[in-house]
Parts: sequence; C-alpha cells; structure tokens
Amino acid sequence: MTIKAKLVPDKSILEIQQKITYYNHSKDTLHQIVLRNWGNSYKNDNTPLAKRLLEDYKTDFYFSKKEDRGYSIVHFIKSNQQETSFHSPHHLQDLIFVNLSHPLYPNDSTKLDLNYTLKIPNAKFTGSGKKGIDFYLEDWHITPAIYTDKWQLDSHQNLNYQYKLPTNYSIEFTTPIGYNIHSNFHKQKTTGNTTTTYLLNGKGITHTNLSIALLRSYLEVPTYPAKIVTNFISNKIPMATQKMRMQQMMFFLNDHLSYLPHTKIIVDQKIYNQNPIYELKYLPRQLHPFKSEFKWEAEFFKALVSQYVEQIVNVNKNEDYWFAEGLEIYLFTKYMNLYHPNAKLLGRLSNVWGIKSMNIAKQSFNNKFNMVNQITARENLDQDLDTPYNKLSNYNKKVVSPYKSGIGFLYLKEYIGEEILDNSIYTFISNNRGKSIHSKDFLATLQSNTDKDISWFQKEWINTKKKIDHKIIDTNFKKDSVDITIKNKRSITTPVLVYGLKGKTIKSKTWVDGFKDIKKINIKNDSLDKIVLNYENIYPEINYRNNWDNKKPKLFERPIQISLLKDLNNPRKNQVFLKPEGDYNYYDGFILGVSVQNKAFLHQNLEYALKPTYSTASNSLTGGFNVDYSVFPENTIIYQTNFGVTGSNYHYAPELNYNTVAPYFSISFKQKDFRALGTNKITARFLVIDKEVAAGTQKTDEDDYHLFKLDYLFKMNKLIHNYQLNVNTEIATKFSKLNVDFRYRHLTNQKRPIEFRFYGGAFITNNTSSDYFSINQHTANDYLFELPYLGRSETSGILSQQYFKSQGGFVSQNNPGFANQWLTSINTSVGIIRWVEVFNNVSLLKNRNSSAFFDYETGVRLNFIPNILEFYLPIYNKEGFVTQQDNYINNVRFVVTLKAQPIIKFLKQQLF
Repeated sequence: MTIKAKLVPDKSILEIQQKITYYNHSKDTLHQIVLRNWGNSYKNDNTPLAKRLLEDYKTDFYFSKKEDRGYSIVHFIKSNQQETSFHSPHHLQDLIFVNLSHPLYPNDSTKLDLNYTLKIPNAKFTGSGKKGIDFYLEDWHITPAIYTDKWQLDSHQNLNYQYKLPTNYSIEFTTPIGYNIHSNFHKQKTTGNTTTTYLLNGKGITHTNLSIALLRSYLEVPTYPAKIVTNFISNKIPMATQKMRMQQMMFFLNDHLSYLPHTKIIVDQKIYNQNPIYELKYLPRQLHPFKSEFKWEAEFFKALVSQYVEQIVNVNKNEDYWFAEGLEIYLFTKYMNLYHPNAKLLGRLSNVWGIKSMNIAKQSFNNKFNMVNQITARENLDQDLDTPYNKLSNYNKKVVSPYKSGIGFLYLKEYIGEEILDNSIYTFISNNRGKSIHSKDFLATLQSNTDKDISWFQKEWINTKKKIDHKIIDTNFKKDSVDITIKNKRSITTPVLVYGLKGKTIKSKTWVDGFKDIKKINIKNDSLDKIVLNYENIYPEINYRNNWDNKKPKLFERPIQISLLKDLNNPRKNQVFLKPEGDYNYYDGFILGVSVQNKAFLHQNLEYALKPTYSTASNSLTGGFNVDYSVFPENTIIYQTNFGVTGSNYHYAPELNYNTVAPYFSISFKQKDFRALGTNKITARFLVIDKEVAAGTQKTDEDDYHLFKLDYLFKMNKLIHNYQLNVNTEIATKFSKLNVDFRYRHLTNQKRPIEFRFYGGAFITNNTSSDYFSINQHTANDYLFELPYLGRSETSGILSQQYFKSQGGFVSQNNPGFANQWLTSINTSVGIIRWVEVFNNVSLLKNRNSSAFFDYETGVRLNFIPNILEFYLPIYNKEGFVTQQDNYINNVRFVVTLKAQPIIKFLKQQLF
C-alpha cells in the first residue's frame, strides 16, 4: 500500500492519494472488492458507529456539532488505471463496494488508485481524531476488507480494533512545520520552509496508528529488542528508573513472546486509557493505596504488553479475542508475580489497623482477576468466551472476558505445567510470525506438547459459561492413604485439584481429570489432617464452602466472624457484617441503627439482613428485615429466581405504627441481547399489613388487611428511546383491581427530553365502603407502603405536597380526586431548556352512580435531578389559572429522595 497524505490542521482535513495492490488469495473469482472507509463512520446518526455509541450510553456524538464530526469524500477510484463505479449502502456508510474493471482470478492481483478527502473527527467520540491542537489517528486510511469464502462486512463499532492482514506500507505524510509524527514505522524527515514531510515505511504492518503532536516530542528509549517511543512517563519517578523498568519489561516480553518484527513500538497513554487497570486509574490520587512507582510500572506494562501482543499476534479478534486478551492478562500476572510477588490488592491499606485483618486485605494484587470474574459469574452476567466481540456487553468486553481468558491460561499452566505452556506459546508465535492465526491451532500445538487431555478447555471453558462447583462428600484417613469421594454439583467437566494439608502446609497436590457426578480417588497420607479442593484458588468456583474436610471434625467448623466493614467472602467463616443504617420521615424523625447481614462482595444464594433501628421522633424501636434465596439457572431463558420474605415496622402517623410482612417469589428473564440494559420480571407477593389505631378506636378493614399482588415489569433502558411497561393485579377480600402503567421517554439531539405516560386502572370487584383503596388521581394512595413518603398521613403543609408520578399522576389536587370504578390518564412532559420542562396531564375517571369526569392541567416542571429533585408548578387546570388562586405556593409539588441507593445510582451514571 502506498499513501500520500497532506494534513490541513485548521480544517482538520487529510488530503489522501492512495494505491492498493490487492492479491486474491482465495479460491474464488472476484468481481468487486469491499473497502473499509471507517473515516465515514462519523458522518451522521445513521452509521453503525453512531448507533453503537448510543448503545454504549455515550451521548457526545449524538449531541455533537457538525464541525466536530468526520466524514470521507471519495473523489474517484480507479481499477487498473480505469475509473470504476463504487457505492456505499445506506446502512453501511463506512464500507465501499468497488466494481472491478476486470475479474480478479485466484492468485492474481489488481491495482486500485484512490483519491479522497478525510475530515478528522473530534477525538472525544472514540479517542481517535483531533484532540486540542494534536491528532491521534487510528484506521484513518481506506483498507480492504477481509475475504474468506465471503466478504467480512465489519463496520466501525468503537471496539478499538480492526482486523487487517500484514501489509507493506510506504507513506509520504506532509504536515505544517512544527508537527511531529510518532509511530511504529521507520521514519525519515525532510523539513521545508513551511512544511515537514515524513517518509514512513514498514513491512508486515497491521496497525498504522499515528500520533501527530505540535511542538511536542515523545520520549525515545533505546531498549532491546525494539525502541520504545512513548508519552506515558511520570514526573514523580526518576527518568533513569523509568528507563530501567522499560528495558526490564522488554526483556521479559522478548523471553516469553520472541522478538518484535519491527524496530520500534509506540506506547501512547491513549492506548492505556482505552483499557486501563480501573482501580489504579480512577481511584482519586488522595486515596490511592499504591506507591507512584508501582502504579506507573503496572500501568505502563499493561499498555506495553497490549501493544506487543497486538504487533506479534495477528488474530481475528472478533472471533478469537480470548487468545490475545487472555495472553496479555497471563503475561501481566507473571510479570507482577516475578517483580512484585508481595503486592496486595489493597496496597498500603492492607497494613492499616482495622483493615489488615479483613480477608480482602490478604489477597494478592493478581487475585483481582479471579475475584472480579467471580462477582460477575455468580450474578450470571458473564458471557461465553466464543461470543462474537461486538456482541459482548461493555463490562464483559472491557473487564470480565479478558479476565476469564487470563484465568484460563493460569488454569492450563497449573494443569499441564508452566514450562510446557510457556514453551508452547513461544514456539507457536515464532512459527506463525506474520501469519493470521487461530486459537484452535494454538490449542492443537499445546495438546501435542502434553500427555494430558485438554479438550475440556475449548469445550467447557471457552464455549460455555458453565460454573465450577465440586464438593467433598467423604474422606477416610487411613494409616498410609486417604480415600476421598468428590461430587461434581454442576454439568461442567473440568479438572479438579485436590490438596493434602497438614495445618497450613501443602503436603500434596493431585489433579483429577474432569468427571460427572461422583469420583473416588486415593492419595498418600503424609501426616495429613485435612483435604481441600482448589486450596490456592487456581480456578474460579461458584462455591468454596464445600471444599474442605478435616481428619478430626471440629465442633464449630466455621466460627462466626463479625466485621464492621463489608469483606470478601471467607469460606472458612460464617461472616456477619454490621452496616450503619440511616433514614428519615416526619413521624419517626431520624431513623438510626445498624444492619446485621451476611452480604459479602461475592453473591451468595442465601442472604439476609436484620435492621434494628431507633426512631428519634417517636422515641421507639423500629426496623425491618429481609431474607432472600436466589438461584441463577444455567441454559434456560430464566436469568434469576428469588423467593424470600420482607418485613418492616415504622410509623405512618404520630405515635401510630404499622407492621408489614410480605413473602414473595420472583422470576427475572434473560435479555436476548446482553448489551441491552433492561428488566423483564414477574413478581408475586402476599402482603400482611397491620396498622396501629388510636386508643379507643375500633380497627376496620383499612387497618388490618391481607392482599395478593401479581406484578409484571418490562424495562428497556436506552438513552434515546426508553420504554417501561408495568401491569399488575391486586386481589383482596373486598376488592380486586388491574393496573397498567406505560412510560416512554425520548431524548432529542437538542438534549430536550419528551416523556409520555399512560395509566389505566380499573376495579374488577369492589365491595369497599370508603376511598382508602380507591384509585387516586393526584396523590398515590400508598396502602401497600411501597413509596418513601416523608409524611404519608399529612393532608396540609409542605409534606402533603410531596409528589410521586403514580396512578393518575396529576399535580393539582382537585375534586373528586378518587375513582372507585376506573381511571385513565395521560401525562406528558416536553423539555424547553436545560432542566425546564412543560407538563400536560389529562384524565377520565368514573365513580359508581356518577358520570365519567374529565380533567386536565398544564404547568412547568423543574427537573433538576430526575426522580431525586424535581418541582412541579401548575399553571392552568379545569378550574382556571392556578397562579391566581390564594396561597399558590401550596399547589406546588416536589420530588425529593433521601434514599442512598437512587442517589448512588445517579452518581454512577454521571461518572461512568
């Protein structure tokens, strides 16, 4: 490929002339060639990239100005020096289909000449483009798509990856004087009066990233076997130390992966920022538990190993990402174990009093890969490692899948031996230098170098998301041996590692090949006093608590451990955590207490929380409890099933409390697309509610009642089009009703939200004599005690103005206000500017022995923080202008949330 490019910085434009010699290595005769024109991905909102960014909850591109976007204008394409026709489909604007002037037969070649203008986008969208006065270019020129038995139509989807075959490049790149180009290419520089011309050459290049900086040079470190070119340096560490560490890293990688095919390797900080070590990058500097030198070294090696593997391993990442990314994690763990064997997950915090006794403080720095993988796997949020790269959820793509891939290499290392694995990696990469490789070929190489059967690795570890859980059923300690019976509680058939221990000393390690159901083995008794499965956490298990058996059973096999802070699960302890609790309502005042719970970092099937509290205003003990048992089924459409019971005791009026007990059962269904955020859930609850009444007052059906509620909730959380449907039915002794609540939210590209809500509620039967259970038009009648009212019994004053968009959803508190037959309403809201919106509500309700009643209202909504801090100012309703009424301020309604969970959720959305 030959490229002649000229940069016009003030217009963010590249003028490009390009020649491509394309070789047909397939068995088919080609009549057209598909070219990837990824510069055109930034053209409008209809490109695959634009849609992907919205799926990723990134709004910068959707709300961007036209001048910040990019595009590509192709002036002509010639095939063998004859101008030819070409087109880009509407749904694939970043691909060009070129009609060849002559058929291209197998083993033949053709020449394409292209002339086009590239408008460089702002780098804030994907990291590639213009950033300030500098430019960082990825996938900036047109490249041929890959052809096997058909064209691979891979569009730009912000995956920081494009699969390209090794190509020979000759590039002439002209910039205004003062700009420096940094890359992996061999570089020659010629400076004129106003421009600088760079000649960039390289053979077998797969990544043509260019960093173009104005009056700013990168550090060039003459390391072996290739020079490091980088801007990833620290001003807190002596330069000599940084250079020494860089050479140390290069020696390490050269020993494990063989030499680089190029003379330079560029390590740009942007590369690291795309896939950082999250706990090192995002933790505030003031709270950082790691020394500056350790932090920089870990981060730099993470970026370097990524670039090294990328240059030396030519793999189709969309299909075989696990091999490249798992190799990076494996090498990272080896490097850290070699040079920082005592590094802890919490850094210096591991030595702080009150923390150092915690289980998480004892974990090594590298154990984070296993821990994060387990947190996700236990909640059934992980995906198979053979899932196409562009189908992975963001969290799986960035964190979980690379971690599981790396753990797979560590698993193999222990099973077949470190020397066999490392030699196989080195030999495989050396023998396939410059070739497109496949992970199955690597596994075949590995199998040829060991007598052990590793077919389970592809079949079980890569192709499924099955979980591991083995249990010791029985042990029989004899004089010279130990008989052990192991049960496989899952369907996965991976190897099991059996340890023989004396105290904490490992006396023996025995691998048992994968099996189903029951396996009996016999090991040598070398003064052993306990048998443990997977003692060193070599591979992740869904349950570690059943992995132990002592020679002499103890009265308390798992003693109770009480901690003030949430901790990592310890399978040898019954952990109890004390969590401070705080809340407020008008009748209880400040509610202070402590939650006694067993919820650790890793999810457990059975979790409980007991919350005894003291209410300052009522001067009484209050509180609640929750016991939940959850199951995450495998290979079904069900994501999670829960059943349990909740209860609470608080005040609903001055000196009058209420008690609720609610056993429940719920089923959550899996999303068809793992990248889609949403909920699809059915919940059944039986509520027992008992309200205290004033002395001398007779209890009625409104004070002591039972109710069954069946609820279906469907949510599709998207930035631009957000849907929610809630259908529920309530069945009690004297009534039954059906409710439908549908909500839709659209965000325009002018950042103006448009909201629509339809509510319909109807009694199926109603033998009640009051409006206590009726459908409310303006103030949700929370007889189920589900809403966080600050003063639920107040009929006047500021607390009576608290608002929840529930039932009728009206703001104005007009008569009749209740419906004992049916009620329908439509609530809309349209953004005007920033947090100022206009709302409109209409309703139609029907009471027994009365005609249907129509009502409407309009006003202004100040939506400062959605669902946390809002104000509703009614302007006009059926009775006229509300603003002209006396005491208008009493008609203003507000939304305020004091609960920690929704506030934390909002902050997370803003940060990430």
